[in-house]
Amino acid sequence: MKRGLKVLWFLLLMMSASTVFAQEGKCIVGGCHNGWGVYEDVDGNRYKGDFSDGEMSGDGKLVFVNGDQYEGEFVDGIREGVGSFLWANGDRYEGEFVNGMRTGKGVFIWANGDRYEGGFANGAKTGKGTFTWKNGERYEGGFVNDSMTGEGKFFWVNGDYYEGDFVGGKRAGRGNMYWVNGDHYEGDFVDDARTGIGLFTYANGSYYEGDFVDGEQTGRGKFIRKNGDGYEGDFVNGIFQNGKEVHVDRSEGDMQFEGF
Repeated sequence: MKRGLKVLWFLLLMMSASTVFAQEGKCIVGGCHNGWGVYEDVDGNRYKGDFSDGEMSGDGKLVFVNGDQYEGEFVDGIREGVGSFLWANGDRYEGEFVNGMRTGKGVFIWANGDRYEGGFANGAKTGKGTFTWKNGERYEGGFVNDSMTGEGKFFWVNGDYYEGDFVGGKRAGRGNMYWVNGDHYEGDFVDDARTGIGLFTYANGSYYEGDFVDGEQTGRGKFIRKNGDGYEGDFVNGIFQNGKEVHVDRSEGDMQFEGF
């Protein structure tokens, strides 16, 4: 009876070991404990490269069953160092990894032609970087958690560009907007629109200085033509409502104000 129990215990132990080995996968070629080898897990993911103490460590290539693949440096089974990750959909990242995540400097190229080069943290665009859209638009500046945030420049394909503050992917704070036709705005932005106090200078030399709301000249301000004449008072959607008419005394060169 005792002998029978010992045999049963031995068989159970062997079955348990086989089960664990099957769960862990198999070494196909080489030394998958130390040295170089090819290892495939139970799901069909395959690693080819260096091993140390049974872990992927050193240079190697890991190909997933869904078509994604990583090639680069590993430390203790984790992507660590410099490498490239290619997704099955055609997206590609080349750069630094920390603890398995895109962290450090890198380049991410989307299958649709968009491209980002700059800083990453925990897989997200963070730090200084440049994002170029496939249509030619470009942003250069700060990122936080994949969003344009901080100081930066945005260039449109028609030649317009903005330089200033961004928050959450939108112009917000102080900035300068330059139009290709020569117009220029300097002032406040809120939620991607000219809102607050600003100065809009037209290419012909005229200018408006004062309040803006949602991109329109609304509130208190003054509009001065290039010859010096204009208005000062209340505006709504760019239209003068009430206040004073401004004229230049051309004999003295000083502005004169009249009730209006």
